[in-house]
Amino acid sequence: GSAAQSNPKVQIRFLESGLVTSLLRLISGHNSPAVAGKALYGLSAVLRNFPEAQNTFLRQGGLDVLKAVFKVQGKPMDNIKIKILTLIQDLLEERRNLDLASQTGRSRREQY
Repeated sequence: GSAAQSNPKVQIRFLESGLVTSLLRLISGHNSPAVAGKALYGLSAVLRNFPEAQNTFLRQGGLDVLKAVFKVQGKPMDNIKIKILTLIQDLLEERRNLDLASQTGRSRREQY
């Protein structure tokens, strides 16, 4: 997770290696809140500021996986639910605040 934060080269390698799929599998497995939390942390690091990973996440049913977490009862999962809501809010903000005037903005907009 930490290696991917704001590091496009690492994010690309993680995406190419199928990490999004693996992390979604760990989150959906509900093995333990600790495992799901760490997988969510890694997923968040790969998705932030990386539209291609976000598109892969959506194509692979990532929203359905995250939605299913909300069906799991118990206080240990409450922190993970909050982190999921924060991630979704951040991704929505990211798209909303995309700078259409700059070259970087146009490049990223094309990825969405």
